Amino acid sequence: MRMKYRTRAVRAQESGEVTEKIDYSEEHNPSDYEERRKARKRQENEDRRTWRERIIAEAQVEYKGALLPQTVEGNRSEGVEIRELGIIVSSDPQTIANFWSKSGCLYSHPYPVGYKATTIHWNQEFLMTIDAEDDGQGNLFPLFTVKSLDSGKMFSGYSPTYPWTQFCLKRSTGERLSGPRMYGFSDHVTMALIRNLPNYEVASKIYYDDESDDDE
Repeated sequence: MRMKYRTRAVRAQESGEVTEKIDYSEEHNPSDYEERRKARKRQENEDRRTWRERIIAEAQVEYKGALLPQTVEGNRSEGVEIRELGIIVSSDPQTIANFWSKSGCLYSHPYPVGYKATTIHWNQEFLMTIDAEDDGQGNLFPLFTVKSLDSGKMFSGYSPTYPWTQFCLKRSTGERLSGPRMYGFSDHVTMALIRNLPNYEVASKIYYDDESDDDE
């Protein structure tokens, strides 16, 4: 890449487009690169926090300052203990669709941002969360993260099944797990709790109205 860049620069000088002599003597400084990399990482993390804060702020304004995300005490669903229900995104049809379950799931429902739940599997306790991830082009998608509270290992992906699949592959036992079931989304108790969130009706109406328009 350096030689290609230099060739272009030399050609520019020869053609008269650049009159200033270019100095190639300054070498790349590894410590400067590492600092820039760390700065980019810090900025990415700050951007993620900003996106989530914006979503929560919009929901609070829309629903007159309701305390979100909602915390749930003692609710269990098929061995899953729900710690926080989170909030339902209802900003625009595309974002709502991004945060909605796919056709293969048992129930059709939104994925709440800020959802937190724990479950016991393989004699370990796992924390499961859903966050909002920006794709770099202003589009938001749900990010599913599963972390073993015993070993500290964790995996993230854009479906509830992906992180659980990574844990299965690490164990090399051939076992397959359903992400929606592990998260508690295959149980009517969780569905009842999600449907009672403040902006479920708004998001649901927008989602199904938009789907009807696509089918016409």
